[in-house]
Amino acid sequence: MIAAFLLARSIEWYWVYACIGLVYVAIFILTFGCEFPALGKHAPKTDAPVEKEKWGIGVLFLSVAALCYILGQLGFISWVPEYAKGLGMSLNDAGTLVSNFWMSYMVGMWAFSFILRFFDLQRILTVLAGLAAILMYVFNTGTPAHMAWSILALGFFSSAIYTTIITLGSQQTKVPSPKLVNFVLTCGTIGTMLTFVVTGPIVEHSGPQAALLTANGLYAVVFVMCFLLGFVSRHRQHNTLTSH
Repeated sequence: MIAAFLLARSIEWYWVYACIGLVYVAIFILTFGCEFPALGKHAPKTDAPVEKEKWGIGVLFLSVAALCYILGQLGFISWVPEYAKGLGMSLNDAGTLVSNFWMSYMVGMWAFSFILRFFDLQRILTVLAGLAAILMYVFNTGTPAHMAWSILALGFFSSAIYTTIITLGSQQTKVPSPKLVNFVLTCGTIGTMLTFVVTGPIVEHSGPQAALLTANGLYAVVFVMCFLLGFVSRHRQHNTLTSH
């Protein structure tokens, strides 16, 4: 919404990045009041030997899901304004669509922080990934009159996907592994890096809607990965051991 506000008033585009920089500064300042656990050489020493555990194929499924989810999400939201403009919407209205997505995304993160505790994480993740893929398809093929509602629903139901992927990744071993979580997060970061590398040529040759449909396909891959995870995930047995 801030980007649309600036661009609509013919303010130079690089001021958008200045706003992003201010957000990073705010995050940096907020970390001053936080305490983080000591890791590596600074971690408390224990006499018990550390048991090395194989990660399993479930980590591969989660890593692919993380990469495809971030690539799909950013590829989608990056080209929504251009797609909306092609349908005759103003820049402000197109920016409102993006703003609505992130607003419902934020609300969804709050809501699912409570809802998820009542469900098996792998199953609810599969349901959310499937719903997100369907809602994105509805947005991509629907009329401008229904775009606002579909993108609101998409933001809400997709909000818990990435955090649940990370949580499930940490539960694939008996003792949560920072390296495992970092690996899954790195795959998500690669998805961020590839956003315009993948979608840029698609838009150039086939237009913004093709990029949105590509993002839709990536969400479908996330659904498939989450579904396959159900056959190999170790989170249930580790949760059972922890409860005893």
